[in-house]
Amino acid sequence: MGLVIDYAIHFMYWYKKKGNIMAAYDMTASPIIFNGISLIICFVVLLTAPLMLYVRLALLMILGIAMGVLTTLVFLPQILVKKKIKWGLGKTDLIFTTPSLPKNVQTVGGT
Repeated sequence: MGLVIDYAIHFMYWYKKKGNIMAAYDMTASPIIFNGISLIICFVVLLTAPLMLYVRLALLMILGIAMGVLTTLVFLPQILVKKKIKWGLGKTDLIFTTPSLPKNVQTVGGT
């Protein structure tokens, strides 16, 4: 399931780089769909396994990958549009950046 999380990371990287949801979608839709389909095909092989445990695992993985692709390509852009999340504007940039230390706080090296 870690691969499915990478779909959203990939989308958000291009969204940050291009600053436009449609441009990010154009850059990421084909690779995400291709990767999702290839992973689903790999797990379809397990559906022929004689052990029911493997069959159930395959079904779980197929559904998880399909939902990850769907979530990234359909729901994530909609969330970004509805929440109006922009890079570096107001309080929303706290989601995507690491906070800096106050000037009076010393780091481990003392600098």
